[in-house]
Amino acid sequence: MTIRLTDLDQDDLTPIEMIRDPIGVLLIDESGWSAASIKAGFSESGSGTPSGLPGAMSWITNKPYDLVSGIRMTMGKSDIRLRAIDWLKPDLEEMLEDWAADRFSRTKKADLLAKSVDRVLRISFEAIRIYSDLSPTKEQALLNMVEKSGSLATGLRTVLSAEMDRDLTMERKLSGATYTAMKFGAFVLEDSSISEDEILVRLRPPRF
Repeated sequence: MTIRLTDLDQDDLTPIEMIRDPIGVLLIDESGWSAASIKAGFSESGSGTPSGLPGAMSWITNKPYDLVSGIRMTMGKSDIRLRAIDWLKPDLEEMLEDWAADRFSRTKKADLLAKSVDRVLRISFEAIRIYSDLSPTKEQALLNMVEKSGSLATGLRTVLSAEMDRDLTMERKLSGATYTAMKFGAFVLEDSSISEDEILVRLRPPRF
């Protein structure tokens, strides 16, 4: 028997679809709920608590953040990641209104949103692969970080911050550094200068 050892950091890239967790949409109203996920192959509706949803994945709901925790507790499943309505920014209701799909049935809305959400996440992860240029093991950690972030925008900003900052002009970098230093009125800008590799900012404590 021949045993072949593979260096994961040097192996061919695994397709995004094989390493990302499924994501779905859960819509809840006074008459019941509808849930759909393309990657998980799930589409169901019901009344009461949606306790039969597949776990180990994220579900974007049509509820605000302050209600999501209560819904999760009633479901009684610790491996379900419920997200607030605005996790994608814009929120699900705005998306349906923009598409003139807000008049559809709850089940049809869930199916339509699930297709869109799945595609957005896949494209986002492909962008991370293109711009982060990391080994497969580190890439997987970044994808997990995005899925667990407070919003998709926050996750992308976190994992791609170095690449985003690299494209900024020196003036924008100076502005960002100044804003960070002056945040909450901690310091007042006195002078600044830009050299080839660094930004120098002279600050002083404000007078009270």
